[in-house]
Amino acid sequence: MKKIILLVGILLVVLGGGIFFAAYAAAGFDFEKMGNVSYETKTFEITEDFTDIDIDVDTIDIEFIQTTDSKARVECFQSEKEKISVKAKDGKLLISSKKTNKWFVMNFVMKDLKAKVYLPKDLYHNLVITTDTGDVSIPSEFVFVESSITSDTGDIILKAGVSGNSEIKSDTGDVSLSGTTAESLSITTDTGDVSISDFEADHSVNVKSGTGDVILNGLLCVDCTVTTDTGEVQLDKANASEITIKTDTGDVTGTVAHDMVFHTKTDTGDVSVPNSTDGGLCDITTDTGDINLKIAN
Repeated sequence: MKKIILLVGILLVVLGGGIFFAAYAAAGFDFEKMGNVSYETKTFEITEDFTDIDIDVDTIDIEFIQTTDSKARVECFQSEKEKISVKAKDGKLLISSKKTNKWFVMNFVMKDLKAKVYLPKDLYHNLVITTDTGDVSIPSEFVFVESSITSDTGDIILKAGVSGNSEIKSDTGDVSLSGTTAESLSITTDTGDVSISDFEADHSVNVKSGTGDVILNGLLCVDCTVTTDTGEVQLDKANASEITIKTDTGDVTGTVAHDMVFHTKTDTGDVSVPNSTDGGLCDITTDTGDINLKIAN
């Protein structure tokens, strides 16, 4: 009986492979022609004024672009599986997506879906973005009063300034901030790496990561707190009145911008820090991670 079941299974696999090869050949050996998902580019013209932006999508990449005219618009490359809705209401630009109720759609080639948000002004109030797998990219031409960006697996690139609080949450996607400012910054990731370069905060910077690495390059703030499990922490001329770093197995290396009083604690990791008695507190704690910090020249 077992031999019969095994034989039937092998025959089904061979039959399925034959059907697939026949369909592949009929499509001219072009995977793109085998899918039955259609795509389209659609442009939404925004005529109503708005100061807030709220985006909630699934797999769609989000890119902000500053226009050279006075009109806002959203250009969407979408599929029949995920339609994009755009409208301005009560002073808020709303962008969302909705997946269609199709139980089975054969699609061998997945194209990147994208919404390009063209904005005429450089200053907006509240920015809220929520995405599952879509990437988010916001250039330096924009400034927001408050911002909150949440992603599961999509990468986040933020160069825009935030005059108030900036909050970023990601599961596996990487987070990159460069050449920007905020009153305070909070970043939380699970496995995604965090890179902050030439960033200035009026108050605090708080970064929490699971296994992702944290790189702080040219950071300026009042107090900085970094917590990781296995992720490594690298500082390059970090400039803060107080620095607190806690890791389990991740190493802590790099330089601080000025004299600080170093307090270190580790179970089995090696420690090498300056014997300085001036400046604010730099408190580093690891379980097995090494600690190697210097004062930049």
